[in-house]
Amino acid sequence: MRDLKTGELNAVASALHMSTADLQSALRSGKSLSDLETQQKVSDSAVKTAMTKAAKSVLDKAVKAGTITQAQADAILSRAGSGLNFRFGHKPEQEEEAPGAPPGSAPTPTPTPGTSGAAYYSTF
Repeated sequence: MRDLKTGELNAVASALHMSTADLQSALRSGKSLSDLETQQKVSDSAVKTAMTKAAKSVLDKAVKAGTITQAQADAILSRAGSGLNFRFGHKPEQEEEAPGAPPGSAPTPTPTPGTSGAAYYSTF
């Protein structure tokens, strides 16, 4: 799953005509993926397409190696490109608090480094 995340990150950076380090830095500084798409004059669909192609490449290799089944690959691929902002550490702009949650808390947890791939992809 680390290969998948790395492949997706590289694909998004490439689609945005940025280095991976510059993309990560921009996201950490508070820019949203949408901000970067606008800044770089790249459509959201182009970013999603690049991400889906990268995911398919990684998943095809994992299926061939026997690491995952084709059904698992298909399930993961069906979600590729969705939840981009979440996967890259950003909350939706109009986020509502969960009932009973402390003020300012996010309704879903952000995956932490080392989170298993299954947990990472079950979040969207």
